[in-house]
Amino acid sequence: MDFILFVIPAFNFERYKSLEHIKEFQTMYFLSSFFNQFGPNAVTFLVAAEVYPTPIRATAHGVSAATGKLGALLASVLYNYIDTQMKFYIVPWFGLMGMLVTILFLPDTTGLDHKEQERRWQFIRAGREADYHGVAVHPKHLSWWECWRGVGKYYDAEADYKQKIEEMRADWEA
Repeated sequence: MDFILFVIPAFNFERYKSLEHIKEFQTMYFLSSFFNQFGPNAVTFLVAAEVYPTPIRATAHGVSAATGKLGALLASVLYNYIDTQMKFYIVPWFGLMGMLVTILFLPDTTGLDHKEQERRWQFIRAGREADYHGVAVHPKHLSWWECWRGVGKYYDAEADYKQKIEEMRADWEA
């Protein structure tokens, strides 16, 4: 939505700059700001809480936030060297790129228990990603990138059930 709300004034800048159409321009600008705050801006904080494993969650969230701040700093410096219409030509493409990166790499954690996600991360950190067979590698919870890499082939409910029994038994005996 932000892409469209920035591209329209970019290619009709002189029209929307005129006094007759300034209200339309303001409406598009305010709507783009609204969708930006409730879309990419909110995702920055929501995703960090769900996707990163607990031991590194705060650090990873900080790195994500710092990267966003660095991008904002870069934009504010570069904006001093380009005119207003050029900003409307450039900005939507960064938003579109961000959307594509999110779609490609963000897993769908809807309905996925945090404990199960943590369990998967324990296997990954131990270098045994192929040994995890739980629901966190079910194709409906994987990102497009993980599906393309074939991570979903490890999902096996029966093997996961047996593995959980063994893990519980080891915890009980310890």
